[in-house]
Amino acid sequence: MSAAPARPKPASQMPTKLTTDDLRHKVLAVRDVTTDEARKLVKANTVRIVVASAVVVAVVVSAAYYFGSRSGAAAAKRR
Repeated sequence: MSAAPARPKPASQMPTKLTTDDLRHKVLAVRDVTTDEARKLVKANTVRIVVASAVVVAVVVSAAYYFGSRSGAAAAKRR
């Protein structure tokens, strides 16, 4: 008969200790990776970002003009 495979130890019995230095290094590594990815994304999509920003500004200005003209017309009718 073959022996049954060994079961892994529960996490509470593991000898590894996690230090704040370990966490700090991991956080800094993740921050560096995300910063690099964000730079690559912005560099690759600069034109899209500019066009999308222009569209958003145009929509906001149009909506403000529309609602402003409607409230002005409503005020003129009340007089």
